[in-house]
Amino acid sequence: MIDTPVLLAQALSNQVPAGWQVWRARSSFFYAGIGVGVFFVVAAIAAATYLLFTGTIYYYGATPDPNSGLAVFWQIADNVILLAILIVGISAIIRQALALGTKDQQVLALLPDGFLLRNGTTPQQQTQVDFRTVKQFTTRVNRGTYYLYAARFDGSRLTVPLDGRFGSAKTIIATGVSSGLVRRPP
Repeated sequence: MIDTPVLLAQALSNQVPAGWQVWRARSSFFYAGIGVGVFFVVAAIAAATYLLFTGTIYYYGATPDPNSGLAVFWQIADNVILLAILIVGISAIIRQALALGTKDQQVLALLPDGFLLRNGTTPQQQTQVDFRTVKQFTTRVNRGTYYLYAARFDGSRLTVPLDGRFGSAKTIIATGVSSGLVRRPP
């Protein structure tokens, strides 16, 4: 069985045996997420400014009479949509900035007996897999994120997202396979 606290301490301190592969979280992953959030915030503010100064109302169907309740409805709908876009952008900025603060505690360690993945500072953001408990590994890509599926001997399945914070998921998987660390157990 994998002794998670000990292995995690070794991986975080870079005191690992020669057979281990360790990847640390990259700052550029989090800066890209912050950039996406900034884009949404700027787009929402620009659109709101345009709507405010031009008096334009985006609507569905025929042009509403400016004095009717329908025009007021569509103006409120425009503002609600822009507010939602603004909230998404701000939340992305905050979430990625907080994750950037913990990047030094995020690690992916590929060991001869299994692997350890830590995406944050809480125990829920930590995954460890012992190769002896896994029957088969498969990978899939969904919306740019690689998922590693582990079918275990006891019938349970484990899904591990590899989202790019440690580098290219293709490279990580290829490194594990070529080094012989990722394999099917006998």
